[in-house]
Amino acid sequence: MQTIANSTETDRTITRCLGTLDAIEQVAKIASNLNQKNMAYMDIKATNFLRRASQLITADTKSVVRTNKDNLVDVSDISTTFEPPEYRFGVEKTVDAGAYMAYQIGLMAYDLMVSTEEHNAQDTILDNLQKRASLDFNLPIFKTLEGEHIKEFITTILDPDPHCRPPLDVIIGKAQALKILYGNEIEEPLEENMHSDNQSERPFVFGSLKTIKNCQESFKQFKYLYKETIQTKDQEEPLLTSVQYK
Repeated sequence: MQTIANSTETDRTITRCLGTLDAIEQVAKIASNLNQKNMAYMDIKATNFLRRASQLITADTKSVVRTNKDNLVDVSDISTTFEPPEYRFGVEKTVDAGAYMAYQIGLMAYDLMVSTEEHNAQDTILDNLQKRASLDFNLPIFKTLEGEHIKEFITTILDPDPHCRPPLDVIIGKAQALKILYGNEIEEPLEENMHSDNQSERPFVFGSLKTIKNCQESFKQFKYLYKETIQTKDQEEPLLTSVQYK
């Protein structure tokens, strides 16, 4: 019984890690696509996204701003919840859009890893940002092998020096690589159970896979497709070009 319980907990941990990595990858792609259009999304957080089918979408158009030729954004143009250190405590009048969005993606990932129905990590994150305190990575979720990998990934993204944070394309690649690694860990038990005579084990395995496909369904608030968001922005400002998670 203890072995079964441990296996169940391991699969839940992997499911949460996969969901977090999927969110990191998709949001980083949104950020990267915007950046290539000389724009940036400056209020990245879990509650600003909705999962529709297999895609994350948002309609928070007020947080989409222009970047200059050096990919910088004027701080006076930014309205945000989770403030990277260079924005909250910096003295410069501009911030690098890519590094800024990367930091917020790291905070979002931490939120998705540790939040539960009973505990909303966003309040803790805000408090720590205001105090310039480190996030707590000593939680049980980060003590597993998968959690340790995610911890290392997040802490790299959350480097206080914006120049030391990985670029968005590197974040996307790392998330994809870890998803493949953890996906294989789920698929191997599935193959074993497909040949098992114990029918009672099968629903759990298939249930785990279903959960992975629907992981991080808690994104909420916004109602339009991401493409529609940018198209609406284009109609308001003709110079812009359309761009196409428990």
